[in-house]
Amino acid sequence: MIRTPAGMLALTAAFALTAGCTPTDPKGKDAPLPTRPFAEVTQQAEADAKIITDAAPDAEKSLWTATPAPCTGQNGEFADDDRWYLAAGFVLDVPPSDQFTTLGRIKTALQNKGWVITGEESFADGTRGDLTAHNPATGHTTNLFTTKDRTGIAVSVDSPCYMPSPGENPLKG
Repeated sequence: MIRTPAGMLALTAAFALTAGCTPTDPKGKDAPLPTRPFAEVTQQAEADAKIITDAAPDAEKSLWTATPAPCTGQNGEFADDDRWYLAAGFVLDVPPSDQFTTLGRIKTALQNKGWVITGEESFADGTRGDLTAHNPATGHTTNLFTTKDRTGIAVSVDSPCYMPSPGENPLKG
């Protein structure tokens, strides 16, 4: 398990890099988007996380974070209308010998709930890998990968981009 401040900082940076690059607005930075309350999107991300944790019942879930982040256009530009997405993540503490099989159980659980596997890779040693999936019903994506230090599986869950709901702006608190 990652317990040092440096380890937590590295994990937080990994979530930010993974999540921050995902939800771009393919229609352009000023294209109209639906609105969703932050709490509703967070609840859906928590439900997504539960699918994953239920598939790994012996693993402890740690370092949960759910943060709104600005969406970008196709060229990395930011719109000035506060469009946002939810970047959530956590770590499953899984022993190195169980990580690859745990990814397989999570893959099956996601597929059984309607998720589409969009990427999967096993690394040369055959005990580690990564998995990417998309939920067509919610637009959420998840990326799971075994950590470099072999202490667990890092998980990100990202929503699509939304406009702030009336009276709410997740980017500005």
